[in-house]
Amino acid sequence: MIASFLKYGASVALAASIVAYACTAGAYTANVNTTSNDYNSGHCSLNEAQSLFWKDGNPTGTCFWAADGQNTYKIQLIGGTYTNIYVNMGNFTLNGAGASNTTLLVNNQYTPGVDFIDGNGTVSNLTIKGQGQTANTPAPGAQCENVATSCTLTSVTITGFTGGGINVWPDGTLTLNASTVTSNTTVNQADGAGWGGGIINGGTATINSSTISHNSAAQGAGGIYNSNANVLTIHGSTISNNTANGPGGGLFDLDGGYVTIDTSIINNNTAPSGGGIYESGGTHMYYSTIANNTATSGAGGGIYIGGRNNPYWIGWHVTITGNKAASGTCGVGGGVYVDPSSIQSEDWNASIITGNTNSRNHNEDDLVGKLHDSSLLTDGVNPSIVGSTTCVVNYGKGGLPDQTKSASAVFGNNQLASNGGPTQTVALASNSPAIDACTNTMSNLGGYGGMPANQDQRGSHAPNGKQYDIGSFEH
Repeated sequence: MIASFLKYGASVALAASIVAYACTAGAYTANVNTTSNDYNSGHCSLNEAQSLFWKDGNPTGTCFWAADGQNTYKIQLIGGTYTNIYVNMGNFTLNGAGASNTTLLVNNQYTPGVDFIDGNGTVSNLTIKGQGQTANTPAPGAQCENVATSCTLTSVTITGFTGGGINVWPDGTLTLNASTVTSNTTVNQADGAGWGGGIINGGTATINSSTISHNSAAQGAGGIYNSNANVLTIHGSTISNNTANGPGGGLFDLDGGYVTIDTSIINNNTAPSGGGIYESGGTHMYYSTIANNTATSGAGGGIYIGGRNNPYWIGWHVTITGNKAASGTCGVGGGVYVDPSSIQSEDWNASIITGNTNSRNHNEDDLVGKLHDSSLLTDGVNPSIVGSTTCVVNYGKGGLPDQTKSASAVFGNNQLASNGGPTQTVALASNSPAIDACTNTMSNLGGYGGMPANQDQRGSHAPNGKQYDIGSFEH
């Protein structure tokens, strides 16, 4: 832990004081009443409040713990902009006056804005903004170190950093709630870094009702990078408009990683391959949409599935549409590309894959590659609803699904839009063949993979008709 602090420029005295002092349990709040960092301003500053917690420095007496009836320590901020900030998070809560009213402006180019170093820390209701970050001095907006028990960010905006939005170290645990990680980037470095413009997960990360958007990466994973053998859960969230110079515009899941995605949308992301998702580990996706993503020079506009350690994919009630493999020579699998040399298993249940294209011949190009327990498809499924009337994949003769319907037949003129619920969806046409097309109760995911029963991507109860609908949207 000390070494990590010294890497980002923390003093030996501060690091030593953190190790030496363990804050006892209490029920207290330190009320910060100035945005100044001056220890002698006659007010309680954020720096003084931190020092009070860590027993470091010499607070003037204007900062003190006031009993608040709670079971933890809390630093309460007033609204405004706090400059030259570096927050050492411990077993306390740092609470702002709202993300639109409270900003931690980080212009120290070597340090994260908020560094979770010990205990169960929570940051809420504020913005962490990078300023003056350069390609030579990258640092993340928030960092969850491996010694921290848990790091929680709630109603927080993280923006403007060149070391990614959030960095989760090995064995660190992140929970991101109702937050936005936007307009961050990573840069090429001598050690090969440059992945994960929005979030780098090297431990365990849970993302709830949050937006990861407009981030970029010098390497791969414009939105989220889930490194090998780590666990990522995404619930009710949006991953959109991220870009990468390497694989995985929205999400890159490295070999051995484990990802669960439900009631979420992955849209308008761009990368050379795997515009939406590059899957090299294992993913379970439920009641979610992958739409309008682009692979600019390779395969898999929506999803690329392939890797060294036999990746797998399980999709239940997934809608994949409007994605594109844009390369003139290599663009295949506008919707999904499955590497025939590496796939372990791929299962699609009650899912729609239609209306995806490639630029090679401008044809519909939904699913290309070696499907699990089916033949090699060289020209894709053009177009398809994946899922039989029993809501279980039935590829039939020649490896083709038993139903083939165009996007216009499935969705009519409907496009990605806000149709209720936390994320955007593509509504089914009123006469869509996907409506009431499932008869098998396997479509009820109660108990399967931890998913609740009787809902669609919007959280609505399903089925609304006689049977379940195919795809992520229940008409």
